[in-house]
Amino acid sequence: MVLWKPADPPAAIAFKQTQDAARAKHLELLSIEVRYADDFAPAFEAIVKAQPKGLVILSAPLMNIYTPRLAEFALRLKLPSIYIDGSFPRAGGLMSYGPDFDSIWNRAATYVDRILKGEKPANLPVEQPTKFDLVINLRTAKALCLGVPQSLLVAADETIE
Repeated sequence: MVLWKPADPPAAIAFKQTQDAARAKHLELLSIEVRYADDFAPAFEAIVKAQPKGLVILSAPLMNIYTPRLAEFALRLKLPSIYIDGSFPRAGGLMSYGPDFDSIWNRAATYVDRILKGEKPANLPVEQPTKFDLVINLRTAKALCLGVPQSLLVAADETIE
């Protein structure tokens, strides 16, 4: 199951990619859309009714604002869940995997410096993230009765005990 905000362009791209990946693995993908904060209650009801085996939350500012609420909801339902930002497992969600936002902000500061020194923004190269962080909440995994493979623990950048 995917919880997402379709009006958010990056989320729309990520949803298409998630659909393609699910299709390639012959997995059924259920979509739950939220546009406003008031949409969470009906979205949660739909998720409860569907009884999914897992929840992917696609990144959007609205999701960032409600990260603790999303983590609490997923844990209450004993629903394995993943988000892009490490704040999610730190709030009680199972795990996150996404770009290292600190390194992105550091690179952004470098670009601001170059622009302030006279470089034209159009002449600066577009960069993609090169470092990604995996954060796993082991306390949540235990509450969900999930074992975390050693290979995943070794790959994790942070584990929360």
